[in-house]
Order: sequence, then structure tokens, then C-alpha cells
Amino acid sequence: MKLINEEIITELNEIGKRIDVFEEYIHNPENYGENYNSIEDEEIRSLVIQLYVYYNILIDRCKRLNIDLSETLLSRYNTFRKRFCLM
Repeated sequence: MKLINEEIITELNEIGKRIDVFEEYIHNPENYGENYNSIEDEEIRSLVIQLYVYYNILIDRCKRLNIDLSETLLSRYNTFRKRFCLM
């Protein structure tokens, strides 16, 4: 089960990075110029939903297995929920 959790965390981090890049681009497009590979709105919505689902799956699995979640993961999840109004 530890391997599955590590795989999920890795995927969460990758999705989170893509969303962070998109959000940074929205606020500071001048920092990217023509080198930015734009991401469509629909893809971002899909990533947000996917990330939310993965976080919930990971938290649920950890609770069922009595695995303590790291404070970093919980903090990232709560920040994510607030950023995208998923409260």
C-alpha cells in the first residue's frame, strides 16, 4: 500500500505543478513570453477535478489504514480547496 500512496503523491505533485504554472501565467504572462505552452481552460478544469479526487482518495485510504498524513499534504490539500472554492 505504501507504493500506491507514493505513486498517488507523485501524481498529485505533477498535477499541482501544472496548475501552479497555469495560475502563475494568468497573473504574470509577461514572465513567459512566447515560450509558454498554453493550457486550455477545459484541461485546467479537468486537472482541478482530478487533483481534488486524488486528494480525497489518498486521505480516505490513509484514514482507513490508520496512516498518519503528513502536515505538508494536509496543508497543501486545504490550500488547494480554498484556492478553487471546493469547501
